[in-house]
Amino acid sequence: LLLSGDRVLRLLGVLVAVGAVVCVVLWRTEFISTWCAFAAVCSVVLLGWAHRPTPSAVPGG
Repeated sequence: LLLSGDRVLRLLGVLVAVGAVVCVVLWRTEFISTWCAFAAVCSVVLLGWAHRPTPSAVPGG
């Protein structure tokens, strides 16, 4: 994801990487379920990417 040519997919890669690091830090202090919150944020970003119009679907494009 971090090497993708698509800006939104790179953002998703950054979110996943940061989320993983934060979850590891919080897991060490007993906040084990924090990954669910980061997964939800990443899912929303991925949903937005999947539902964006393609250039051929845009009228006049």
